[in-house]
Amino acid sequence: MMVISSDQFLNVPPELHQRILTFVGRPQLTAVISKLWKEQTDEVVVSELRQIFQYADPGSPFTPDVCLPLIKEIYRQILQSIPKNTAHHFPLVSLERFVEVEKFSSILAFWSRLPGGKDHVNQQNFEALPLAEIRSQLSAWIDADPNVKNIEELKLQEANLWYLPSEIKQLTKLKELDLSENQLRVLPPEIGQLMNLTTLELNMNPLTALPPEIGQLTKLKQLRICGNLLTELPPQIGQLTKLKELDLSDHELTTLPETLADKFYIPIRLCGYTFERIRADKAYRFFNLSPEQKNTVYKCIYNLAIALGEKTELSDQEYGKRHVFASEERFELAMNEVLKTHP
Repeated sequence: MMVISSDQFLNVPPELHQRILTFVGRPQLTAVISKLWKEQTDEVVVSELRQIFQYADPGSPFTPDVCLPLIKEIYRQILQSIPKNTAHHFPLVSLERFVEVEKFSSILAFWSRLPGGKDHVNQQNFEALPLAEIRSQLSAWIDADPNVKNIEELKLQEANLWYLPSEIKQLTKLKELDLSENQLRVLPPEIGQLMNLTTLELNMNPLTALPPEIGQLTKLKQLRICGNLLTELPPQIGQLTKLKELDLSDHELTTLPETLADKFYIPIRLCGYTFERIRADKAYRFFNLSPEQKNTVYKCIYNLAIALGEKTELSDQEYGKRHVFASEERFELAMNEVLKTHP
């Protein structure tokens, strides 16, 4: 088994450390590695780092002699997770090389989830093939088998996908696609070619944006993107006129595109607060208010709750933020108050 020495470890770019740790599911050690990188030393004595380290490996003494071997063990796990017949093709010396590993891993994972794909992948020897050739073989394999090309449902949840191969565009009969619980940071523009999709699941991925091509999925009825890293939505999402469910829970969205107005009821997380089901046009109106107007809404919602006998230890602003969309009736009363107070 390959072992990475301390010198090799310290010479790996810091951004690669974070990707690697995410790859093996140990992101809590990212801060320790960043500290080691910055100081170029085994001396790690910061209290916060001590807590992180002991959380990652309970009971272990916090000493350099223990810390570095643990990190090297993580690297051994990484090398185990890479297909053994390709590990020597992807030395961990640069972020670009690691991206190649991610892409290679994702292509094989995608291929293995297609009908008959797992057996085919296990029978092949991809050791000497470049990524371009492997992708070419995948494309040809899909086209050659109607049982693959014409599938209507594809479950890719928890497939350890870092990238969604662009060859997804060949599965034009797909109606349901589940990409939940992967490591997808982006979606390829080819996703827009799946124009028969009615259900798209993207829950629990580190997505930071959706491609504008999402608007081409005009048959989509259910779009679930909870637990991602979105801060905004593309305006093209308003083209999804057949949507019956748009789940944007657990995000840090601070605004909604105007194209969503008056179309949907959506559970949503905005500005760090979890809200219940609301109309998109109401959310859009609220986020166009000034800070002073929003404070008036929060206070009004708090006063309404107290008047109805609710008890809370929260301040009016804190309570209002947490419950601003919990009741459409109270929201409308609060918005009307804003119009009176701030015409």
